[in-house]
Amino acid sequence: MKGFKDSKGKFHPIKQKEPRKKRLDYNDPELIANIGIKLNKTKHNEGIRLRRINVMKDPKNLEWGFDLTDFKNGQFKDVLKGLGIAEGDVTNDMGEDLDGKPYRRGFVWHGEGIEITTGNNPITGQYSNPNMREPEVNYASYIGITGLPEQVKMAVKLIKKHSSVIKDESKNRRNFI
Repeated sequence: MKGFKDSKGKFHPIKQKEPRKKRLDYNDPELIANIGIKLNKTKHNEGIRLRRINVMKDPKNLEWGFDLTDFKNGQFKDVLKGLGIAEGDVTNDMGEDLDGKPYRRGFVWHGEGIEITTGNNPITGQYSNPNMREPEVNYASYIGITGLPEQVKMAVKLIKKHSSVIKDESKNRRNFI
């Protein structure tokens, strides 16, 4: 055991640092094969994470992003309706990642072949981290879209139609969230 003796001759052990955990590689075939088992050990959104990994890794998918987006009064619901997504099919993706570290992505709406992530819930106004800001209805903050190309293009069209402000846009990438 490593340590040192003080001036009175008393031994003080030095605590050994625990080795740092390796970050997970979501492209690792072994991880993908075992992910269902690992997800069941997490405290948050077991099925959603597996669904997200499958959506995100599909090379046929398209991505899109919007920066600081406001919607006209209540019209984010029209975006969801146009995509066949139920208002209640949303998760506040906060909790722990697979390594047990704090993890915050935002609100995630799941539809057939599409996933829309927002930093703020424009329906309730709740921010993904409620301690950071007051609720603001109709404000989505950052938006990230991933999914089948036809679904993503429809989402982009609907968001542009029903929003009142879009600060910036990233085509074919999720630059903001």
